[in-house]
Amino acid sequence: MYSKIALLLLIFALAGVQAFYAAEIVDNTLILDVMLDSGNSISVQSSTVVIVSEIGSAISRELTGSFVIEPYESNIHSVYGLLTRTEQLPADYTGDEAENVVTSYKWRDGQLIIQKERLIFEDIFFDTRAEAEEYASSAGFPSNRIRTIPMAGTLVKITVAKSNVYYLESPLKMSSNNDISFNNKPLKYSGDFFVKSGENRLLVCHRLPLEDYVAGVIQNEIGNNAPLEAMKAQAVAARSHAVSLLLYNRHKDDGYDLCNATHCQVYKGKHLLNSSVLQAVTDTQNCVLAFGTQLAETPYHSSSGGKTDSSRNIWKGKPIEYLMGVSVYAETDSLDLTIEEDARYWIDMKVHTNDMSSWERASVAWSNRISKSQLEKNTQIDKIRTIEILKRGYSGRVLSIKINNSVVIDGEYKIRGAFGNLPSSFFYINGDYDLSADGNPVINVGGDLLLNGKGSGHGVGLCQVSTLQMARSGESWQSILSFFYPGTHIIDNWLKEDK
Repeated sequence: MYSKIALLLLIFALAGVQAFYAAEIVDNTLILDVMLDSGNSISVQSSTVVIVSEIGSAISRELTGSFVIEPYESNIHSVYGLLTRTEQLPADYTGDEAENVVTSYKWRDGQLIIQKERLIFEDIFFDTRAEAEEYASSAGFPSNRIRTIPMAGTLVKITVAKSNVYYLESPLKMSSNNDISFNNKPLKYSGDFFVKSGENRLLVCHRLPLEDYVAGVIQNEIGNNAPLEAMKAQAVAARSHAVSLLLYNRHKDDGYDLCNATHCQVYKGKHLLNSSVLQAVTDTQNCVLAFGTQLAETPYHSSSGGKTDSSRNIWKGKPIEYLMGVSVYAETDSLDLTIEEDARYWIDMKVHTNDMSSWERASVAWSNRISKSQLEKNTQIDKIRTIEILKRGYSGRVLSIKINNSVVIDGEYKIRGAFGNLPSSFFYINGDYDLSADGNPVINVGGDLLLNGKGSGHGVGLCQVSTLQMARSGESWQSILSFFYPGTHIIDNWLKEDK
């Protein structure tokens, strides 16, 4: 436990670091910090010069070849504080490094607003989270007020070619005009990077324009050989989704804006990058979807299986007018996929796949077998006898089941996991079924279960397989987006320059 006086310099030194890692708008360009990797050490692979410098210092090194960054001390030490309040700062506030400032994001009147806040802490700090939680409980503070405070100025050791050793203070900035990779992974990046200490680990983040970020996302989602109009539609959906993620402020306390995994969006730098991807990004530069004056939510998935679903069905919450679900195949217009009979009929119907790639065909229709014992293991339910389908969504996805007339599993994601990580929850269990008193199908479980299904992913928003089909048929990226997000419109003037 520390007093405020004992840690004042720590907090002041940290403050400039926290403020530094945040999105900003420069020359009508949104600049992001994307977390690439983390660990006890960060290894850098490069065949050319990488400039490594201390932030806020003139000290720098030009390093050639591969090198490893690790804490000089055995552990990256953090302390824990209790946030008492925040003070909003003017949009043009710059401050200095003797303040604890964080950045958050809001959408107002059709524009992204970057907001800065000063953090005010209780004048007591702790070595461990357990100590902080104990104090918070006794003092009446909610546990969500506890903040991790990494040590500023952590001394790191940089070892080049196992011989030359340098010592610098983190956070570090790294710059390279040529390709570099991290932790011996094959993905390539270039530009500006930052290495900082997190909670008992080092983080490496890529600082880059939003457009470059989108160019590292769309080919991993829809492919780099997709029709150009399909890639443009994916670019707008991915760009809009990235800005939405900023508004969630989900990484506000982590020292970066977005992560590079499915928690945000899969970002792989230059992996699969080609001229078509770059053209799709350039031709839709700054374009996002809006609904009225609000930024639109733009989820997407691999394959609807016939109809997309409503966001409310899949994720609960309030209904979103432009995410209520649409019929992707005309043949489904007359079918009610919430009904077992119609769902089975459509799943068994063959659809045209001649011009599809292998991954498209695999997501359109599939089958899966799971043993009774594996299902019992997955659900942690002994002696499964019956499965009742309680609810299907607009797309036919199973949203709720009851096992042995007692245990209910809700949510398409949990249901997919229960049956062995299915591509989607739009499936039926092969064989005859009875009807419950409520008219729900009830399947008697004897041995292995054979599942027949369609679709891949959650089923909300843009369907990538259908996007590819529409683009091959000559549809524009604008009409594709209007189809999957009805009532939305495209805007490109949503960036408000920091003044």
